Amino acid sequence: MHTPAPAPPLNRSEADGRYVGTVTIDGIDYFGDALIAPNGETHLYIGGPYDDGGNIQLTTDAGSIDFVAPFNTPSGNSVLGGVIGRNGEDCGAPGSPSARWCGRGSTARMILESVDSESGAIHGEITDHDETWTFDLTPWSNYYDMPARLDALGGQYMDEVTPFAHPGTVFTIDADGRAFFQSPAYFCTGNGTFTPLGDGETNIFAVEMSIANCDYPYSQYNRDYHGLATLSPSDYWAYDTNVRVWLASSSPDWTAVTMWGRRIPD
Repeated sequence: MHTPAPAPPLNRSEADGRYVGTVTIDGIDYFGDALIAPNGETHLYIGGPYDDGGNIQLTTDAGSIDFVAPFNTPSGNSVLGGVIGRNGEDCGAPGSPSARWCGRGSTARMILESVDSESGAIHGEITDHDETWTFDLTPWSNYYDMPARLDALGGQYMDEVTPFAHPGTVFTIDADGRAFFQSPAYFCTGNGTFTPLGDGETNIFAVEMSIANCDYPYSQYNRDYHGLATLSPSDYWAYDTNVRVWLASSSPDWTAVTMWGRRIPD
């Protein structure tokens, strides 16, 4: 039997985009939602469980982990970043990817190994000090290839993922990209700005966000964040305009907040 040669390493400049699929940790498939920006900044939210239904999987943020690579990382198939665990009452729930990552962070390396030329899917691995995870992510280009426009982004969204957002936190983005939210249950407030990333040719927004006033058990989220956002459908075939926001803070300790906002009709 002929064994095909391994695919060559994939240059990161060839792989920028929005991807959704599986991240396999210790033999278990979890849901992964990634954004690789043209400037090299990378965010990968890992939640679960993965059910191969083509949908955004909505789980509490505390039961998830993130891989984050800073912006302006070198080109090529490898990038250094960090794995960010969670704290809070939901962290470490049985079967969640955060079960052994509560309150932990670690440096890590992401390697893009190959790309499926027919589907555009990317494959690769993330290695930290303890283990190696594999990922298989399919491009979600519904909105990625469109220009980043604040008038398209503006509106009200119901956050359905962030743990301190429940129940019923609405965040608003105005026509100038200013954002605000307030959690009715845990008193968290968020103030920030969304601006088109770089030349705005792709539907990516740079985000600066300050979160304050969070009550226990979410007071660890009170800090300043940097991240990315993009308009997103709720499943692979849909064209509804929701928003995914990936945020990370490196001071004083690595912390991540990932939001999923379902657009509220005008």
